Amino acid sequence: MAVTLEGRVAGQPARVAGHPVRLIGHRARMAILLCALPMFGESFHLINDIPPLYALAKVWAFLLLPLAIIGYAQLRLPGRDLYVVTLAYVVPIPPLMATLYYGNTYIEALATIVKIMPVTFYFSMSYFLYVLRPTRAELRSAVIILGYTTFILLAVLWVVVPESAYQSYFGLQTIFAGNDDVRGNRIILPMLFGLLLLLFLARRLQTERRLRDLALLVLFYFLMATIYKERVPIIFSMLTMGIGFLEFFMRSRAMALLLAASVGIAGAAIATLLSSAETISGVFGGSLMVRMMSIDMAWNFMRDHPLQWLFGSGGTTAYADMTLGRLLRNNAFYLADIGYLLPASLVYSLALLPGEVAMMTALAVYWRRTEKSEQLYRID
Repeated sequence: MAVTLEGRVAGQPARVAGHPVRLIGHRARMAILLCALPMFGESFHLINDIPPLYALAKVWAFLLLPLAIIGYAQLRLPGRDLYVVTLAYVVPIPPLMATLYYGNTYIEALATIVKIMPVTFYFSMSYFLYVLRPTRAELRSAVIILGYTTFILLAVLWVVVPESAYQSYFGLQTIFAGNDDVRGNRIILPMLFGLLLLLFLARRLQTERRLRDLALLVLFYFLMATIYKERVPIIFSMLTMGIGFLEFFMRSRAMALLLAASVGIAGAAIATLLSSAETISGVFGGSLMVRMMSIDMAWNFMRDHPLQWLFGSGGTTAYADMTLGRLLRNNAFYLADIGYLLPASLVYSLALLPGEVAMMTALAVYWRRTEKSEQLYRID
């Protein structure tokens, strides 16, 4: 059975008035997007302030596994083989290695795949979008609404949540963090959609130069600096915007990146010469030093077990008898602290929330493929 670029059987109509056929109306599509996007973006994956959503987030990838299989089989997605090879390794091999090195049962070791299974969102969300067929305007509106909701919640929670709700302990699983000597109380609200909103406002400011967008950017960064207080998202989102503005005015991405890199290297060199290690550690609230400590501990562990460089050493969870903290005799060690990804991974790692990257990749592919006449996927 031949299927065209619009995803229709040859000889049958696939468009009505120049648009793809959609099974549900605009309001229903928007409602579904607003409910589904936070789940694909792992907004509730690491916090249990809302236990039902926390539990749903843990099993979301498994519930949508049929969609992921169909998406892989039917949609011609770029880089799909790379995703499959990655999953073929990280799902069976690390649990097996964990049983050999850590003494965990295989069931305990299998719990580690809960964190990595959101990689399948690339396929499941792609098929979800193919079936739902939202317009580009609907996707943009859904992300913007979720972004505004993020900042409104941030401000409201800061006002209404009592001091007693803020906690501090290893493995914190609440968004209300407190007792920080440097930052004080803060609300670590999932900021994926908030950051997307900031980038959207910055892009619109470039093209339309509306003072309203500038005022909103200033307001939202003020909320992040005074309530959210996570330095890496704040700093690197501002750097991304800066590069975007340079590219827009210089009309060259290569020149913008070169200029930004030159300024960054010069600034880092000056800061290193004028500051001590203690000062740099103080600026990051100890985050950088903790990450460097984690890298050193991991290196020492791998150095003593050379075969693990070839086959891996498996993974474990906080629910197993042998945790990484117990294995390395330090409860402050978290494997997600080690990224090797980009400079931002000195504090954050791609492995922390892989579903975010998978979701954004699926959105980018869908956005690109609907660029002309709402054209959808070509499938086999």
